[in-house]
Amino acid sequence: FNSVCLTQNEFDAVAISETWLNNSVHDSELFPESFMVFKTRNRETSMRGGGVLLAVKKIYKCSLLKLDFSVPYIDLIVVKIHTNEINFMYKLVVYISTSCPLPEREYFSLL
Repeated sequence: FNSVCLTQNEFDAVAISETWLNNSVHDSELFPESFMVFKTRNRETSMRGGGVLLAVKKIYKCSLLKLDFSVPYIDLIVVKIHTNEINFMYKLVVYISTSCPLPEREYFSLL
C-alpha cells in the first residue's frame, strides 16, 4: 500500500481503524515524510486490537483536537484540516471494540 498509492500521490488523507499499533511503531515506518500522522490507542496496551490513525499530507495545516474525555472500548481521533485560508473540515476516525457492552445506538451519545 505504502509504496504504490502514497508515493504516486493518490491520496491526500488516509484513515485506518483496527491498527493494533503501539508506541514502538514510528510514523516513518507507515507513511512517507510528506504525511503528518495522528494515531491513538486509548485502551490498555495489553488488549488486542483497536487503535485508529489518520495520515494527512503536510500541504494542509492540521491540528489534533484534544478531547476532555475518554470512553472505554472506544478509540477516537478528531483532526481539524484547513483546506485553504478560510475553509476547514473535521475528520473523525473511530474504532468501537466488539467487547463494548453498550447497545449500538448508545455509542455516539457518549461522544
